[in-house]
Amino acid sequence: MLGRRQNWGHVGLCVGDGLVIHAWDRVRTDHYLQIQDLAVPPGWDAPRWAGWTPTERILRGCRPKDWSPEGDAVAAARRMQAARFGDGTAVTG
Repeated sequence: MLGRRQNWGHVGLCVGDGLVIHAWDRVRTDHYLQIQDLAVPPGWDAPRWAGWTPTERILRGCRPKDWSPEGDAVAAARRMQAARFGDGTAVTG
């Protein structure tokens, strides 16, 4: 990042009983203690245990989604995209 190499870690979601869903060579579920023993691709750092972070901390400051009663998830996603980036009719030059 910004020209600096650092092992930022590996992220997974705990699904209970020590199991973590994460993406490595594919999306998979492993016991958290086995993740550090995964085969490492060339140029990658081995994943290492750093600790847990509560979901509340990750979601702190997030805004709730605007799901309107008259629309479905696709309509809501289009509405949020238009509100954030415009409706796509702007001409670039």
